[in-house]
Amino acid sequence: MCLSLTLQAQYNALYAYKFVPDPNKKDSTITNLMTLEISIDKKSKFYNDDKKRSDSLNNNLLQNNFRDGNLASYNVNTNYIITKDLKKDETVYHFIYSGVKMKILEKEKPSWEVKKETRKIGDYLCQKAVTNYKGREWIAWFSNKIPVFDGPYKFSGLPGFIVEIHDEKKEHDFLLIKLKKDSTINFSNSTATEKEITKDQLNKMLNSSSGSINGSIKSMNVSGDIATFTMKDGNVVQINKNVENIEVELSKKVKRNLNPIELE
Repeated sequence: MCLSLTLQAQYNALYAYKFVPDPNKKDSTITNLMTLEISIDKKSKFYNDDKKRSDSLNNNLLQNNFRDGNLASYNVNTNYIITKDLKKDETVYHFIYSGVKMKILEKEKPSWEVKKETRKIGDYLCQKAVTNYKGREWIAWFSNKIPVFDGPYKFSGLPGFIVEIHDEKKEHDFLLIKLKKDSTINFSNSTATEKEITKDQLNKMLNSSSGSINGSIKSMNVSGDIATFTMKDGNVVQINKNVENIEVELSKKVKRNLNPIELE
């Protein structure tokens, strides 16, 4: 995992994101592969592109680099894009709701306390830092040998690159499993059509639409005993058509995380 890095370069980082979707079932975990692209002008993009990867590649990466967990090819709880502009100190949360592209400008930033404790993760000697962010206590391990002051999800602002970060209960854990230079990174301006809203507005929309799932369905296809639903937010859900109540089962499948990464 170690490589020679220079200041003037672009990077592609691959993280394994392991999380517990239900806090009452600690032994049930899901792991997604998440990508962090970092441009030379201190901009970054964090997203789940598992849909572009083959199962064999995913399994190989996890077997060789990640501790445990069930790999999910795609999960609704990671159906977002997070962009950062470190020069402007700007973080934006991008998502699609009912077919509409939206974004939320994040105003709260992690406030870090850097510790003296060090630990080696892979080939990187890392230093510990902690923060209380959005209702969770987070423990980060960063390397100042990587000349990027960024990390997964909305985390940035440390004097180095975040190699691993998890909350104190280890219900959400990001671990770097691959890092390489990438000269092809080019962020296009695809956010011009997005509607900017607040977090409060998003919560109101989610609460108002929680009663019925039918309005969130874009299309449905039945093959044998399997009904495949494509949702308006891009999520694809498969359900046995012989279940007692398809609507209830579908609601359970697409319901947002019972254990969200942000508690506030």
